[in-house]
Amino acid sequence: MQTILSLVEAEEGIAIVPASISNLRSHGVRFVRLTPDLHLDLIVAWRPADPSLVLRTFLDFLSANADAIRAKAQLALSFMAQIKS
Repeated sequence: MQTILSLVEAEEGIAIVPASISNLRSHGVRFVRLTPDLHLDLIVAWRPADPSLVLRTFLDFLSANADAIRAKAQLALSFMAQIKS
C-alpha cells in the first residue's frame, strides 16, 4: 500500500484503496471517501510460467465470474467519471 501511495504522491495517477490506508502518512496525497461506499474486486497479475494448482483454481474462478467483475469495474469507472466532473 505504501508503494501505491508513493505512486500517487509522484503524480502517477490515482488509486482506490481501503479506508484504513488513510492512516498511513504521505505528503501531498489527499484521501476522499467515495459515497456511496464502493466495493471492487481486486485486479490480479501473475507470471504465466508454471502456474500452480492454487493459481489455476483462482484463475478458473475469475473466468467463471468475469461478467460480474467487469460490471463492477464499469460501475466504478462511471462513478469516477462523475467525481471528476
